[in-house]
Amino acid sequence: MRTYILPLMLVTLPACGESYDHDPAPKYGELGVGAFLYRCPSTGDPFCAGGAGTASSFPEAFARGARITLEYTWQDDEDHYNDPLPQLESPAASLLRSDGGRFIALVAGYAPVLAVTGNSQVVDLVHLWIREVDRVTAIDPGDAAPAPLQSLTLAEGATVELQALALDVDGVRLGGVLEQSWTSADPAVLAIVAGGDAGLVHLQAVGVGATTLTLVQGARSLVLPVTVEIAADDTGDSDASSGATAGSSGTDASTGMSSSTSASSSTDATGDPGGSSGDTTGDTTTGGAL
Repeated sequence: MRTYILPLMLVTLPACGESYDHDPAPKYGELGVGAFLYRCPSTGDPFCAGGAGTASSFPEAFARGARITLEYTWQDDEDHYNDPLPQLESPAASLLRSDGGRFIALVAGYAPVLAVTGNSQVVDLVHLWIREVDRVTAIDPGDAAPAPLQSLTLAEGATVELQALALDVDGVRLGGVLEQSWTSADPAVLAIVAGGDAGLVHLQAVGVGATTLTLVQGARSLVLPVTVEIAADDTGDSDASSGATAGSSGTDASTGMSSSTSASSSTDATGDPGGSSGDTTGDTTTGGAL
């Protein structure tokens, strides 16, 4: 077992289940020495818009089972000029397992991450809030104010990107990379061009008709009804490039759920629509961890 040299100061660590104030990006360490940065190594992370490598805001909470990549930077470069950056380590492998520069969240609760120098001195730390995934939803990130989609209507030939989101029981958007997949029930109507196994999927309306698009993450799924209409003519009666349109009836923007079950459904392993009960006993894959 590795022995860490702690700095000579009193530090009170919150126990698992306790709450503490969320500090927006960058997430400054609890010892005030530097900041923890959330990195986005995969395409389609909702916290890294436009393919950015570092999130503009540190996630308030992370999904259990997710892969989490963090980096550390000194808060005052002058005090640490030419000092190598500390390595990030998990002192509680049963809660948060280190995996070659990234972490895998194993248990819901608060998990510590330490910034450790080469001589095993802990210079800073942060606690990550790990939450169970309650449901998944999807948005059109191209919208000025994206709302959870209940259905999708496209003109023939149009293309659109959809972003998958994992939410906890309180509707908090969860960080971390999860395994997820998209499938079209009828590729002749709606084709998946790219991202079928990622958080961001690129779609094309191929032919006029109706089908469904399914997002699966672990034991949870979201089914979106899709309608492809005849493309616009030169009169400008419709806009073929308009992309996705969110159903306006029954949408609860604060939770990402629809009150109209005829529009869309989000189902956990037990078949309980919406997963609103927060029951995660059917999730045997730990939320999509490798």
